[in-house]
Amino acid sequence: MEKDIEIIKRRKKIITRICFAIITLAVVAILFFLFRNIILEVLRLTKANDNEGLKDFMRSKGWLGYIAVVLVEALEMVVVFMPAEFIQIPAGLSFFFPIAILLCDVGVCLGASIIYFLVHVLKFDNEFIAKGQKKIKNLATRRKNQNTQILMYFLFVTPIIPFGAICYWASSTKISYRRYILTCFTGVIPSIVTSIIMGTSIKYFIAEALPIWLLVIIIICLG
Repeated sequence: MEKDIEIIKRRKKIITRICFAIITLAVVAILFFLFRNIILEVLRLTKANDNEGLKDFMRSKGWLGYIAVVLVEALEMVVVFMPAEFIQIPAGLSFFFPIAILLCDVGVCLGASIIYFLVHVLKFDNEFIAKGQKKIKNLATRRKNQNTQILMYFLFVTPIIPFGAICYWASSTKISYRRYILTCFTGVIPSIVTSIIMGTSIKYFIAEALPIWLLVIIIICLG
């Protein structure tokens, strides 16, 4: 009898988690569908290096531009192969510095949450998507005395490994969601600040017609 009750509880827990994950993914999918034109235009302008066009486009969209930054950042996290700077630098070009940081950080947390539920709840096999998994696992083996949080902080300041790959790996460990999302929220700030400073610098240099070699030196120092 006790065994049957335990099985029922376990099934209810699994069903609840799956439902929550499905709802989360559905909300993200709906948001992407509603704002797909803005997101795709941001991606197109960024790829074309049309900084002025991107700045004008983002500002013309008002609050929709803010949502686009968050969703594109989240998308970059989930698909992994898109570099985070792809939207962070444009955010620095388009928005006030603190707002750009907050938007990118919220996007990272949204993407990290999706990854956590994909791996933790749906048991998604991240071996085929998370770039840098082998490097992360080798590093984790060498630093086995460090907990997952400390290792995540270390990885977030490592420029070679994408944020998404770090989150796919961390989600496969026993870390709780609270610790995981707190680490993501705080750990990515240095990288986001660096990228947004680059975007802000580009905007300033274009406006003031300053020498490009000075901008290159700044980017090298920040990198």
